[in-house]
Amino acid sequence: MTNDKNKIFPIFRLRFFSLFLLFWLTNSVAQTPPDADLWLVRHMEKQRDGSKDPQLTEKGWNQANKLKDLLLDKGIQAVYATNYQRTQQTAEPIAKALGLDVIQYDPKNLKDFAEKLKASGQKALVVGHSNTTPELAFHLTGLSQKDIDEDEYNRTLFSIYLNSELKMSLGAVDMQQEYKKPALAKIRVDQQKIHSFESHFDMLFSEQKVGTARQKILLQDNQIRLTEVTKVKKFNVDATISATAETDNLLPVTLRLIGSMGTAADINLRWQDYSPDGELKQVTGHSEIARPVYKVQGRQQIDNRTGLSSVERTTAIMTVPFFANDKAFSFEWFNGYDGHETRIQYIPMGKETVTVPAGTFETRKVKLSGGAPSQIFYISTEDKPKVVKIEVLHMPWVYELTQYTNLSDSPPEN
Repeated sequence: MTNDKNKIFPIFRLRFFSLFLLFWLTNSVAQTPPDADLWLVRHMEKQRDGSKDPQLTEKGWNQANKLKDLLLDKGIQAVYATNYQRTQQTAEPIAKALGLDVIQYDPKNLKDFAEKLKASGQKALVVGHSNTTPELAFHLTGLSQKDIDEDEYNRTLFSIYLNSELKMSLGAVDMQQEYKKPALAKIRVDQQKIHSFESHFDMLFSEQKVGTARQKILLQDNQIRLTEVTKVKKFNVDATISATAETDNLLPVTLRLIGSMGTAADINLRWQDYSPDGELKQVTGHSEIARPVYKVQGRQQIDNRTGLSSVERTTAIMTVPFFANDKAFSFEWFNGYDGHETRIQYIPMGKETVTVPAGTFETRKVKLSGGAPSQIFYISTEDKPKVVKIEVLHMPWVYELTQYTNLSDSPPEN
């Protein structure tokens, strides 16, 4: 979060806002949300039917009715939604209950829409999308926002107050009692599976090869040293990311990224013990990379504390074949791109035979959910497992293994 509020949002000189992100946590006790002037929410669960304008699922309709029950007594005077079935249907129950029409707005012009909301003086509910809801919150408050994952419908309700001092705090409202997130736990590394290797992937976009990725892991001095080189000319991506972590628990040590990720990118982070017992880590450094408009822009100085369930994002993605956890669990990962910690769900999804350029493999499927985007990993069932395919959910990206080398028996690099 930037410390220079006036540069990001000059209107703070005249009027102050406070933002409360209400996490619809599924394992919390149901609570009544506080009063607010504006409510922003992502649409409820949509059907995955491949259409450009899907309707809500049955669960989504239940969520929309739960939203109505939560906000019915909040004095809402206007209900807004984009011109899509999933947003209109999310708004429908509460609009009908209040005797209001759903007003359409243009999600491509959120800055002007934010000014309209402030000028109206009305208490309003605005239903949007995973990308537009945090952007609208940013235009209303000037505060950097976290991403909303495409699979995430339980952390999307924002309440905004048009008074008081600028600050952010957290609350919890139970929106999906039928679904509980797996418990938070530390990642356990299977020391029998972990090994040094190099993998090459074709990167497919809409089933067409557009680039390559090369991943390498070396085990040295009780540390994992990871490198990934990604080249996608179509999107001006040519970057090298390297990281080190502790071998037994994947706790991060360093992260470095240089090159181009659409625009020039430069990330340099280091973790050190913060508390004497080692229960907290301090991560410091800088991060400069292209980000969505609702995040801090330009070079961001990082000075955060992380706990013992927190690993670095790239490390988690590259070492997922070595996780010893055989049941669903949650962990935190630190994203060096924006300096945010995010809770990720590790979800086993059964087995599947997969054919890629490197061959045909029996695999176990694992989903890492919540990372905006979520991903499915197809991991070979060998004694020394490897990732053979990665699907980026709800986006047209797929990684397919083309070449793999086990480096465990090779001489160590100097």
